[in-house]
Amino acid sequence: RVSGMLTNRNFTGRAMVTYNTGLLKKGFAFSLSGSFRGANEGYVQGTQYESFSFFASASKVWNQKLISTLTAFSSKNKRAVQGSSTQEFMDLANSNYYNPSWGWQAGQKRSANLRYDFVPNIILSNEFKPTLNTQINFSLGFQFGEHKNVGLDWYNSYNPNPTYYKKAPSYYKDQPIIAQQLKDSFLANPNLLQIDWDGLYDANQNSTDTIAGMPSNLKWARYMMSAQTEKIRNFTANIVLNQRISNTTEFNAAILFQNSLTEQYRQIEDLLGADYFVNINQFAERADPLNPVANQNNLLEPNKILKEGDIYGYHFLGRVTKISSFAQIVSKFENVDLYLALNADRTIMQRNGYMLNGAFRESSYGNSQEVSFFNWGTKLGFTYKFDGKNYLGAQVLHTLKSPEFNQVFALPRTTNIVTNPANPLITSAEINYNYRGSRFKASATLFMTETKNESNSLTFYTEITNSFGTLVMSNIKKRYKGIELALDAQLFGGFSTTFVANIGDYSFISRPKATFYYDNLDKAEPTETVYFHGIHVASGPQNAGMIKLNYNSKQYWSASINLNYFDKIYTEASAQRRTTEAIDAVVPNSDQYYAIVKQEQLPSAFILDASFRKSIYLNKYIKGIKKRMYLDINLSMNNILDNQNYIRAGREQQRFDFAENDPLKFPNRYFYMMGRNYAVNIIFRM
Repeated sequence: RVSGMLTNRNFTGRAMVTYNTGLLKKGFAFSLSGSFRGANEGYVQGTQYESFSFFASASKVWNQKLISTLTAFSSKNKRAVQGSSTQEFMDLANSNYYNPSWGWQAGQKRSANLRYDFVPNIILSNEFKPTLNTQINFSLGFQFGEHKNVGLDWYNSYNPNPTYYKKAPSYYKDQPIIAQQLKDSFLANPNLLQIDWDGLYDANQNSTDTIAGMPSNLKWARYMMSAQTEKIRNFTANIVLNQRISNTTEFNAAILFQNSLTEQYRQIEDLLGADYFVNINQFAERADPLNPVANQNNLLEPNKILKEGDIYGYHFLGRVTKISSFAQIVSKFENVDLYLALNADRTIMQRNGYMLNGAFRESSYGNSQEVSFFNWGTKLGFTYKFDGKNYLGAQVLHTLKSPEFNQVFALPRTTNIVTNPANPLITSAEINYNYRGSRFKASATLFMTETKNESNSLTFYTEITNSFGTLVMSNIKKRYKGIELALDAQLFGGFSTTFVANIGDYSFISRPKATFYYDNLDKAEPTETVYFHGIHVASGPQNAGMIKLNYNSKQYWSASINLNYFDKIYTEASAQRRTTEAIDAVVPNSDQYYAIVKQEQLPSAFILDASFRKSIYLNKYIKGIKKRMYLDINLSMNNILDNQNYIRAGREQQRFDFAENDPLKFPNRYFYMMGRNYAVNIIFRM
């Protein structure tokens, strides 16, 4: 199977080749696949894309009872990512797709926001059927590789981001002349809205910072490109039993072991023309001036001189070990299907710090305590069959799960401090009705899910101490409720129609507690209340619908057109601006109060899409071909009406102006849905 695609989305071209041998004489079967996706620039300016993927599988049928399969797959990705922006800067750039993360260098666009991913997976699986009623699957898996987020870092210099809030004309609202001059300069020279690479190189060449032991003619980097790296090593093993007890009852059980090691550190990628960097923390110098070694990222090697490729800032290993089990019994009778499932697991977490941080001399280096969680859960469901067309079903779920590693350790990059979070609890229930006729199908589902004791951690820069920190929010309670509808009807002459809709409400239903931990200071702020009750969960549109008209021809082609509707889209709410400290000094129920606590609802939108598919049997036109050959053509166009004003996601900034309690000082940031886009995919198969 060979295919090629042309598109104007995140990538502009894709090529793929797949070959399957089928079962050979000696019981072997092989599959191979490889693909490439890429773009010099995607739909958004400055977004280069490059991805190589592969898949390989070898199976062996040993006998009628045992089959073994060895599989390996991965993708190696490099992509330049669009940075978020405020509407003010988008308007200055005259584009809702403004990307502040690139700039010109030597006549080429260079991005300062890159992602690299390469995580291969290897799986050995075995399917053993000792009897007709028993099947045992057991497998081993290994995952390794790394993720890298590459961006700008700087020392003793100004923030190089073109959308830094002090560069916005609105920042000078009390100085209208300066605001207008700044606005005029952006409009006259759009390059000011992009990264000034030449300026960064010049700043490094003109650097006057020095340190003992280094010649004065060598330059200490003020700006550089650094990579936040995660090196992954995951091992898994599991065994699954499927046992048919009788004609009506089946039993399933499984045991899973998982050991995950994640090594995380920051690494110098490019010194941007400078000669070296020093492993110190400028923000710690400001946060704790009375501590003479607070700025040392690693007291084991103080003031270490760094070159490209060296690790700096933080370095630790996170270990998560999990043992879990699952059991389920399923019974199917003439009119009723029933199932009951139980699960239990134990999760152990530990942090091992490789640097002795000057701000956390007692808690940063070496192994932390082991933190363990025990979880259990149950799920029960049934389906009642009135006849062959009408079905009524329901299911309930009640389960505990473990918090994430970053929720257990408040500042995993620097310390072993544990937040002691509770086990999140999930309770869910749904009831559904299905009708399955020959020309008409319909389904309706009512659902509600509540989560309790959730935690969340957010890292950002705070104005309180002019340093970074992490806000750990606990006692989070959410409720997801709604109805899902789906209809499918065969009309006439090859026409059919499909309708789907979701009407939901996903909200916080508690006032969580928040504790702020300083990244460069061995202290935490007193725990505060976060006024989040009634805030909506930012998880895409909570109301959505689609109506689709399909046509299937007897000549092996089909076409469809669908109208999509999205509504109840909310920006991701900031916890810090809704803490007690942020709103206690504001007059209750005043305009300023509501400007702070009210969550922005983004505009709704209609989007029109269409597609066309054609399959050509080549043997009909080319005589003498022994193997069957086909050519498939797939065309699709999304957002045909070119709606460029649909905000697909938005977020409030975590930073907040505590001095004046002005929520507009750090305005919301947005991402817009692509305008008109297309894809042409041609596939040859035999």
